[in-house]
Amino acid sequence: MPRYVILFSELEALLHADEQEGICVNCGNLQGNVEPDGQRIQCEDCYKRTVYGVQEVLMREWFTTQE
Repeated sequence: MPRYVILFSELEALLHADEQEGICVNCGNLQGNVEPDGQRIQCEDCYKRTVYGVQEVLMREWFTTQE
């Protein structure tokens, strides 16, 4: 499903930042006020409903460890 390549290191940094940010799996936009398990939230940049919380992205394994 994801079009944007999400790096594990990027997700790890978001987890440690103590911010409630989500990531758009379509364009990579970081978006605030997203619950860790947030799903299909509308992106403020590309306007698609493709923003997911960090824990949700981890659970679905939508990331890569290759830089």
